[in-house]
Amino acid sequence: MEPDFYMKTLHRGDYWSANIQPPNDNIWSITPEKTIEFMRKVNKPWIAFKVLGAGAIHPREGFKYAFENGADFICVGMFDFQVRENVIVAKEILNKTGQHTVLEQQIENRKLIFSCITPLSTYNYY
Repeated sequence: MEPDFYMKTLHRGDYWSANIQPPNDNIWSITPEKTIEFMRKVNKPWIAFKVLGAGAIHPREGFKYAFENGADFICVGMFDFQVRENVIVAKEILNKTGQHTVLEQQIENRKLIFSCITPLSTYNYY
């Protein structure tokens, strides 16, 4: 069976809690370079998740790292009060990396949605 897309963790490994000793399960992408190398050879959309390392990496850094290393989309958990800033950051990074036209096409073709689900409400940004 051929997949329609890939979904894989991706973040850099030099954030503050990644290398605590003794080692524990607080790092989600231990070989990002292998993921990046593999995904460069794949001709399918790639959704990168855990790009903020469970909140240890600032969105400006995590989003940039994911998009600059080949992610077509990012899946990011956030609270409602973080949505606006994160959308602004993502759009700025996509414009700088030249992926803004891809984003515009995806919005037009598939209604790309930034979503935030909280215990009390759901917000969608088109």
